[in-house]
Amino acid sequence: MIVNIFLAASTHEGEEEIIIDSYCKLLEDFPNLKLIIVPRHPERASSVIEIFKKENYLQKLYRI
Repeated sequence: MIVNIFLAASTHEGEEEIIIDSYCKLLEDFPNLKLIIVPRHPERASSVIEIFKKENYLQKLYRI
């Protein structure tokens, strides 16, 4: 199985909503697409998580 990865690194406030919309559209053509978001500032992680919870897209969360 081929897994494609959509990596959004060094994101800024407001970009995650755009990324989610784009990701959902891409899923139609790439059902195995995985999304990885890395906020530019680690202290924004909680607010990014809340965006994904609100949109009901949070499946797995990894913190390093």
